[in-house]
Amino acid sequence: MPNYEEQHEIVRRIEALFALADAIEKRVADATRRVEKITQAILAKAFSGELVATEAELARQEGRTFEPASALLGRIKTQRALAAPAQKSRAPKRAKPQPAAKTPAPASGATGVVPQRTPATAKPFADQVTGGIPRQILDSMKPDVSYSRADLLAATGITETDWLWAVKQLKQSAQVTQTGDRRGARYSLSIATKSNLVEISKPAIHNRHAGNDMFNKAALCAYIVKSCHDPRYPLGRVKLAKLFYLAQHKADIHLTKSFEKLAAGPLDVGIFKVLNLAQKQGWLVLEEAIGKLKPVSPGKKIDEALPQAEKILGDSKSRVDEMLSFMKKLGWKALERWATVLEAALELIQLNRPVNVSTVKEVLINNEKWRAKLDREEFADNHIRDTISGLKNHGFLQ
Repeated sequence: MPNYEEQHEIVRRIEALFALADAIEKRVADATRRVEKITQAILAKAFSGELVATEAELARQEGRTFEPASALLGRIKTQRALAAPAQKSRAPKRAKPQPAAKTPAPASGATGVVPQRTPATAKPFADQVTGGIPRQILDSMKPDVSYSRADLLAATGITETDWLWAVKQLKQSAQVTQTGDRRGARYSLSIATKSNLVEISKPAIHNRHAGNDMFNKAALCAYIVKSCHDPRYPLGRVKLAKLFYLAQHKADIHLTKSFEKLAAGPLDVGIFKVLNLAQKQGWLVLEEAIGKLKPVSPGKKIDEALPQAEKILGDSKSRVDEMLSFMKKLGWKALERWATVLEAALELIQLNRPVNVSTVKEVLINNEKWRAKLDREEFADNHIRDTISGLKNHGFLQ
């Protein structure tokens, strides 16, 4: 400890420094206020013409004549009046009205209404690609039985959006009748449909498989978990959902009619219901969350699901096995990029456009839910480029 005199001197110097700091702070505040006033004064002088000498003042200082703008304007008007010959004003000719284009008469039997083109993103166009959803609803219905909307959604596993479109088509084509109001509506096959079930809308999808799609999806999920279960590479529900998407494309099967383009990438919105079904069957175990990871592990009866899954995959089983062997080592963020880039690439191919980093980024930018992905490191240009190359090497793209 310093002696009393040194302590006293230290305190004195600290107080002096604090006083100096206060004085400096006050001077800075005063200077800031003066700068603000000076800035306002300079702008006021600039807008009022007082900041620099005017042209008239400069002319007087230099001993030369100065012509004000009013005098110049008057001289120009006088010169124009003298130079312009007197002419009789003539009204401009009116344009001869063109006859209206004749609208071709509608063909015999036509209504004369011009059909509107459906945008490429409209739901009917999507179903031409993904299959006959109305057919699926009809196949799940039996004669002389009425169903609620919940019954048919559970039996088919389709999304709410697909349901609204498909049931409208079925009612318009008189294949299904509705009784009751919207909330308590019941649906049953019409008399004509009972005698002759016909395909009403779009070509059925290829590679359809017998049995309930929910069970087929559950079997495929069980197969993926069985193939990818490895303590070194944690498998959570999000990662499984991405592998479920990629496996269907790899095998060229269409258990999912349409994958929704959500913020996390393309997703079967019913996947978590499928996982719950697989757990009830004893095929999977949905474990408690560990932080952000929600692990999925094989159930005691998982082997019961494998024959159905192998039947679904058919000749593509070996290709899917090879894909899963590689992709089980990737994290869910990398798989999100693979699935998103693949979905963007398929959209570009459908539009006959090249697949490269620029065009993939264009698809992401045009999708409001995907736009933010480009701010993430996983979607940097080099990662998108490597993913496109990987998709080609693994046979997803040509």
